[in-house]
Amino acid sequence: MEGAKPLREPDLVFRGGRIWTVDPARPEAEALAVRGDRIAAVGNARDVMALRGPGTRVVDLGDRMLLPGFIDAHTHLGNAAAWVSRVGLYDAREPEAVAALVARAAGRVPKGLWI
Repeated sequence: MEGAKPLREPDLVFRGGRIWTVDPARPEAEALAVRGDRIAAVGNARDVMALRGPGTRVVDLGDRMLLPGFIDAHTHLGNAAAWVSRVGLYDAREPEAVAALVARAAGRVPKGLWI
C-alpha cells in the first residue's frame, strides 16, 4: 500500500482472500478498503486494516477471490424495441395460457404492431 493514511476511515474493508487488482505490476492484494463509491486503499492486510475505524465494516472473504465488477448497461435500441412486442411462451402449457399471454401483449403494444 502506498501513500498516507486517508483523512476519513473507510466504510468497508475486504480481507481474508485474494483480491485481483487488474494492475499488471501488482496483480493481487490481500486487502482492499472502500470509502463511498471509491477504492481508498489496496495492499497487504496489516496496512489496510490499520486504516479502519469504529464505523468500518470488515468483510472476511473466507479464502475466496474478489474481482472487479463486470457491468454492461448498454442497449441495442432495435432489439429493445422488438422485445416490447414479443410474447414469452416458454411456460405456457395449454392453449388457454397462450391466448392469455398474447392478449396481455396485445394490450401493451400499439394497435397494428405485429406480436
